[in-house]
Amino acid sequence: MRAAIESLPDLLNEQYQQMSRELDGQELPPVKAFEAATGLGALVLKNIEPPNVVEKVFEKVQKSMDGLELDIDIFFGVKPQSYETTNNREKTLAEKINGIYHQLNFLGYYRDTGMKTCRGFVRSSSDMTHAEVASFCHLLLCRDEGLVEKAAAAYEYLGVRTKILHFQATKKID
Repeated sequence: MRAAIESLPDLLNEQYQQMSRELDGQELPPVKAFEAATGLGALVLKNIEPPNVVEKVFEKVQKSMDGLELDIDIFFGVKPQSYETTNNREKTLAEKINGIYHQLNFLGYYRDTGMKTCRGFVRSSSDMTHAEVASFCHLLLCRDEGLVEKAAAAYEYLGVRTKILHFQATKKID
């Protein structure tokens, strides 16, 4: 049993590499396929201005999927899907923020870059976690424009009262 457990990281890494090669060989990545099908993406969604960002993004998504009835809270992960194992309970604030943040990121609203790499994925997940944890604080201080915009949209939609201070370092002029 010990030998099987010790070999697990190598086995998982090998499977990860194989899956990565297969996915890289696909014609169109899922995000690009979604953009092609809906006409939505970073170029369209980054131009949405507050207030009511979540509602405005949802309106564009719904218009792009003619004839499909969507529920905004289910679409953004605020309410559970019927197939979820915990669909009989209300999601926590952290889960709701993560759902909105992740969906905005996927759709292209201030989308994180470099998600094909492990480092980019970890960076994006870390940003989402910062937005989630900060919702339990009075203030979120941040330099990352994408994190600020997605967190602000989620906070506004959910009525989170955390204030966000987006600052930028000033460059020294010689």
